[in-house]
Amino acid sequence: MKSLELDDEEKLDVLMPMPMDRPDYPCGMRVSLTEKEFEKLEIDYSDAKIGDVFIMKCICKITSMSLYDNEGSGQTCRCEAQITDCEIEGLDDEEDEKPGRKSKSSPLYGGKK
Repeated sequence: MKSLELDDEEKLDVLMPMPMDRPDYPCGMRVSLTEKEFEKLEIDYSDAKIGDVFIMKCICKITSMSLYDNEGSGQTCRCEAQITDCEIEGLDDEEDEKPGRKSKSSPLYGGKK
């Protein structure tokens, strides 16, 4: 996997209408899940807290694709995609043997696979 975190120069380029903290990630890179989506994914979210980490595997369908040739700055593109299917799992690492650590195949928050 590759990090999408903005580098320091990209953070300076972010336009802000009023003074505020600079974002760490590009606009539009958040995913919102409600209790309805957690129910569909069969995940118990009651123990979830800010700062917890999970892996989200998704199937996405491209809904919009734009390519632009800009004078002086070259070609840019924008791809929009709709998440159509997904699966959420606990963190997949080599420390699974630690007490209280979920196994690699164990979904986060006690959900079913």
